[in-house]
Amino acid sequence: PAAFRSAIDKIAARLAAFGPDLLLLSAGFDGHRDDLADLGKLVAADYARCTATLLEAVNCPAVSVLEGGYGRWCDPKRDAKAPPDPAPGLAAAIDDQRLTSFDECLAAHIGAVVDHVAGAEPGAAPEARER
Repeated sequence: PAAFRSAIDKIAARLAAFGPDLLLLSAGFDGHRDDLADLGKLVAADYARCTATLLEAVNCPAVSVLEGGYGRWCDPKRDAKAPPDPAPGLAAAIDDQRLTSFDECLAAHIGAVVDHVAGAEPGAAPEARER
């Protein structure tokens, strides 16, 4: 998480120096410690800080786009490479874990956007962002 924060701070400084006319945020949460992709050790508060830091660095409109990839294949017939579904109980547990961390990260990200738009102090949002 420290390296992630440092990278975001460097990006924010470069954004501020550049002075964009529009900021596009592509929100993906694969780096969350509970995400099944196992790509990082971030928590929802890290995503809130990332969003707030980037928004504070610019003086322009921003658009946030939510990345996909949070579901399982819906139609295995459509894609021959689709993996077989796990046992129903396991599939439900996987979905619950994935959606819980996703919900926390999404709430943190959106909360930081709302705080920014409302002019609230960063981090003054609900405790869901602290998970």
